[in-house]
Amino acid sequence: MQVGSGPDSADFAMVPRLTPGDVVVTADIGLAAMALGRGCRALSPRGHQYLPATIDAQLAVRHAEQRYRRAGGRTTGPTPFQDEDRRRFREVLAGLLSNH
Repeated sequence: MQVGSGPDSADFAMVPRLTPGDVVVTADIGLAAMALGRGCRALSPRGHQYLPATIDAQLAVRHAEQRYRRAGGRTTGPTPFQDEDRRRFREVLAGLLSNH
């Protein structure tokens, strides 16, 4: 499938195809929020499960960090990917799939 070249084109093409119960793996909090809104489950590549109860706060933090960077501030990037991240991802994904 080809999508436009705009900044979230792939996300906006994928979201309408999601069905309740699908599992979405993404580091993009915005995509995770859209997936949760469609009844999907979402987790990050590091094994963090995005939850409807906390996604609004995560979006607010993301927005505040974007505003800070646009104003010239610097934020740190993610920590290096570790074996612990890989282990957590496997465990959370296995749990999501077994509860499906």
